[in-house]
Amino acid sequence: MHLTQTLHRAVQQNPERVLTVDGERTRTVAESAARIARLAGGLHSLGVTAGGRVPRIPTGIWSACSRCPGRTASSCR
Repeated sequence: MHLTQTLHRAVQQNPERVLTVDGERTRTVAESAARIARLAGGLHSLGVTAGGRVPRIPTGIWSACSRCPGRTASSCR
């Protein structure tokens, strides 16, 4: 079973269940799935295909995100 299938099933069964906690910020299964879909879409638009490899990006790199100047990876949307 692929990770995406597991995630889609979790969204259908428990969309409001808390999936992650980062300090005071929590994300539900549905919120996390939406963020993952946006990330996958962004990678696809850059030419990454299924099975392609993407390097791990250090967290601090997002502070220079053109869409979210001055924000961190966890707050950039």
